[in-house]
Amino acid sequence: MRYVFEKETKVITEKIKGGYEDFERYVKSDKELLSFLEREGIKLEHIDPNRRILRKIIEFWVKKRDFIKCGQIFGFVDRINKPEGSSLADLRNKSILAHGFEGISKKEFENYGDILKDIDRILISLND
Repeated sequence: MRYVFEKETKVITEKIKGGYEDFERYVKSDKELLSFLEREGIKLEHIDPNRRILRKIIEFWVKKRDFIKCGQIFGFVDRINKPEGSSLADLRNKSILAHGFEGISKKEFENYGDILKDIDRILISLND
């Protein structure tokens, strides 16, 4: 999601000098986006490019800005983030790929369809 955000906005999501000033400036400069995030339960005291905020930004682009190009991306991201608490994204966070040491079985992975094909289609659409 960070890649998509950076590619579409030309705003970096890297932490610089202890904060995400560029990302926060972008979010705060768009009053409609800011209002959407607040309605979606995003606390705006600390705006950083975490997966929840980035997911909501992509959702906003698709639903409110009619940004069709991100529709496929939003569908994929939404699918891998459900059900909350035991989604593929949550499993990834618990794995050695991210923050933990739990394994992910092939069956758990396959429950989300052909992830690699989905990612390939998304990358092709981003580079068009």
